[in-house]
Amino acid sequence: SYPLSTGQSMSEDVFAPDGAVHGAHRLVLQVSDADGLRLRSAFQLQVMPSGSLLQVERIIDPVPAQTDLAVQTGAIEPGQALTDAGSTTILSPDVDLPDHPRNLSILLTDAGGPGMLIVTEITILGRDAAGEDLLETITNPPNGETIESGSAFGHVAEIVARHVGTDDGDAIEVGLGSRFGLAAAPAGSSDAAARGAFQIVAWGERLDTEPEQASFLDPLDPLQFELGGIADGQPTELGRLHVRFPAHPPDGATDYVLQYIPAP
Repeated sequence: SYPLSTGQSMSEDVFAPDGAVHGAHRLVLQVSDADGLRLRSAFQLQVMPSGSLLQVERIIDPVPAQTDLAVQTGAIEPGQALTDAGSTTILSPDVDLPDHPRNLSILLTDAGGPGMLIVTEITILGRDAAGEDLLETITNPPNGETIESGSAFGHVAEIVARHVGTDDGDAIEVGLGSRFGLAAAPAGSSDAAARGAFQIVAWGERLDTEPEQASFLDPLDPLQFELGGIADGQPTELGRLHVRFPAHPPDGATDYVLQYIPAP
């Protein structure tokens, strides 16, 4: 039996029995209101496999997707021109992403008209959240349409675009995508198992200073929480892992908190 905090404002009490339960059991929570009909409450129950540790990640005030990387880092010219020299344009920002490992957005501009510019390949070189080398190649990207990389980069070293039919005014714009990288792989080698490793997925404003403002998402609901980069039955590369919040995309004010059981 645990006493609750008293007062008129919202309070948060954390109780940690830290006891082992063997076998399958139904847990019952009972709240006693000493004054009668005055207490309103909500509960969150966390159950972990024996011996597990929790990975907690906080993403604070991430900027919106498609924000120009030049604005964020000053390392890439806005609307970087594509050049004819060798039909290859190389951008070398060599920068850490500003708030959290993110995937990249890329927009190609064909100034000469539809079909004049053909970009055959874009290669992104960098590092993941753990500092390991990460490379992604995007083949035949479309013109005039913002696309996103599938990998989340903690550091972007170089972006190489190979193209033909370049005219004056053709350009490439690199920004940040809507997906965030993870610092560790969640337990489980399938999408369903990895989703089940998440104990908390929360969003809201000022969660770093006002955690009681959090709203919670269901990690099993793909419309609320999208987990990508899990290869069924295969070792998961950290840089390929990413999460996205379809109903609550980054806007510069929203924070996110992720709590999950990492793979051993």
